[in-house]
Amino acid sequence: MKFCTSFLTIFISFAVCADLNLYTSSNKDFYLSCKVLDQSIFTVEEGKKKARGSSFKNGLQNGDTFIVMFEFYSARPSNSDVVSSYKFSMDIPSLYIDGSFSSEDIRSKRGLPNVEFLANVIELKDFVHEVRLRRYYKDDWQLLYTSNFYGNDSISLQGHILTANCADMPNEYSEMIKEMSEINNHMGS
Repeated sequence: MKFCTSFLTIFISFAVCADLNLYTSSNKDFYLSCKVLDQSIFTVEEGKKKARGSSFKNGLQNGDTFIVMFEFYSARPSNSDVVSSYKFSMDIPSLYIDGSFSSEDIRSKRGLPNVEFLANVIELKDFVHEVRLRRYYKDDWQLLYTSNFYGNDSISLQGHILTANCADMPNEYSEMIKEMSEINNHMGS
């Protein structure tokens, strides 16, 4: 039994090491700091305009700073310069945004109309939220966030619009876009 356990441990270690040697990977974790410029909250109930606010209680206020977190992972065969797969996520905890997608989503066409990452544009959309970032100067970006949802009473509808200035996008974003483009261009190969 001891021999079998040792053999199994060595075999698993060999398999893991062999797998690690077949692929090289890259991880990029970076952050973008944004400052709230303005925001509005609209509410309609039973066809009539209800209270209008400039922020949620205990939420972001005009002038507050929040973080956009990026995480990127890519893998490529050791004998190739071509990235073979990637996974990406963008989180904005202050706005309850948690979006991610992978190269598999692009291959199968899952969710593509709702996600766009380009050199000068980032867009994430779901049924409730929409986040748009657009580069306006070098590494500086402007952000527009919108959300539509039912009020606490399930009768009213609410909308939230927020604008922010996001300065100094890290260089990792450009590196990430280059790697993502690489695999997107080689998917048919």
